[in-house]
Amino acid sequence: MTRSNLVAFALGTFASLVSVAIALQIKSDPVEPKAYRTVFAPDITEPGGEETMDNVAYRVGEMLRECGLSEFEMRLGDLHGITYDIEISSENTQSLHCIEDNARGVDKAVKLGFKVI
Repeated sequence: MTRSNLVAFALGTFASLVSVAIALQIKSDPVEPKAYRTVFAPDITEPGGEETMDNVAYRVGEMLRECGLSEFEMRLGDLHGITYDIEISSENTQSLHCIEDNARGVDKAVKLGFKVI
């Protein structure tokens, strides 16, 4: 090997060691996973009903507020409707039980699930 090849090899090794050292210094704190209770409500209006007030997704949102939840995320569901994401914590245990008891009473099309992020 020529001297220039050995110098290039040494510089490459040094650059690799420096990048590993910097990466170890910047390493972020691990993110703790969060568990969510999901409630999918289809965007269905009952026959003869008023478009906004008799909508299943609207009634599920009202049921969540009646169960004592003040914070939850709403997003468009995979199907035509809205998915409500409620973070599972010790503070909202009673509200989660209320959702279990009342969700099916709103409409049979309401689906309950879990997700972990």
